[in-house]
Amino acid sequence: MRYLKDGKDFGRTVDKFITEPLIEDSKKNIKENKVTPKTLPATLKKRKARKTPKSIGGNTTLYDTGKLHDSIRLSDKRGTQTSILLKGAKRIEMAEYGKYHQIGSPQYSPNKKREFLSLSVDNADKASAEMVRRMVRAFKSKIRK
Repeated sequence: MRYLKDGKDFGRTVDKFITEPLIEDSKKNIKENKVTPKTLPATLKKRKARKTPKSIGGNTTLYDTGKLHDSIRLSDKRGTQTSILLKGAKRIEMAEYGKYHQIGSPQYSPNKKREFLSLSVDNADKASAEMVRRMVRAFKSKIRK
């Protein structure tokens, strides 16, 4: 437990094996139109007719102008908002309206709930194996002392 709480590199490990792949997988979900529910045909028609901002996403859900996709990144901010257990871990940041799509908020936003933040099974398996490997190594070093 101390490794999780006090380990200097645990947060960086989470960033490298969980958060960064999560961002990549989430952007891929948006770009490859794997987000549901799909955009309504009437909305797609409005996008094509609109002069500004120009739609670059065609028929892709959540990739109209590319603003949300391009805004998803690992923040340079570190701190207590991430978690007490993740010292040194960074946060994911994105355009404000992205959170309304992810969690849904009909009272405050017209955006439908469209969960786009996800980690692929492959990346989840890699992350899990790496986290276990590092915890076992930390546990073994404590036993030797």
